[in-house]
Amino acid sequence: MFCMLLRKHCEGGIVEAVRQLGNERIVEIDVRHRDELGDLSLKRLVLEIMGRHSNLVLLDPATGIVHDSIRHVTPAISSYRVVLPGVKYVAPPAQDKLDPLEATAADVARALSEATDAPPAGALVGAFTGLSPLLAKEIVYRAGGREADLSAAFTALMADAAAHRYAPSIAEEPSGRTQFHALPLTHVHGEARSYDSMHACLEAYYIDKAERDLVRQRTVDLARLLQNETAKNAKKAGEAPPDARRSRRRG
Repeated sequence: MFCMLLRKHCEGGIVEAVRQLGNERIVEIDVRHRDELGDLSLKRLVLEIMGRHSNLVLLDPATGIVHDSIRHVTPAISSYRVVLPGVKYVAPPAQDKLDPLEATAADVARALSEATDAPPAGALVGAFTGLSPLLAKEIVYRAGGREADLSAAFTALMADAAAHRYAPSIAEEPSGRTQFHALPLTHVHGEARSYDSMHACLEAYYIDKAERDLVRQRTVDLARLLQNETAKNAKKAGEAPPDARRSRRRG
């Protein structure tokens, strides 16, 4: 039903703008198209990338009213906001964290000093918006684990990000687990493959992931089939009369 709604409001339209809200995992896509009367109309797709709470919302940017969404959020699900057709759109709650691209060495030192119960990587994730645990581990590794050098490692890495000095790569650990990032992951020990763009990096990562997931799913299905067949045969053997079991053994 949501795909039908997108075809109605967006098919044949032109994407006029794509925005990320700060460093949050929220992307707004403005689409201008002609409605049933031939008049130009603007619609907005809001993509909220939040794990199992991810959502895609179609709304009218002039009024903020939601047309519909892939996932409805009712008052029983969230007391902060409702995402339903006809309701005014409310963005996910802000995390009230610092922008890492604008943070100073003093901000980093203060965040580390205030989070006394958290490890350095956890303190960084809790203080700065958009900073993933993977990148926080990279900062700690580049600082050699020394808290005195964390501020310098943090600001140096953020300077690369602010200047778009990216080096997309996929690193495969000896265990077989793979990690990818737009910035070099020196703390991931294993074979690393570099790519010319983040698009190529993501495409390679998710194609490989899809193949691995398919093999894993088929392995699970085959193991379940063998387990069920073994259980059924064991049950049949246990229910068979003694004479029948002896005749099968002689055969």
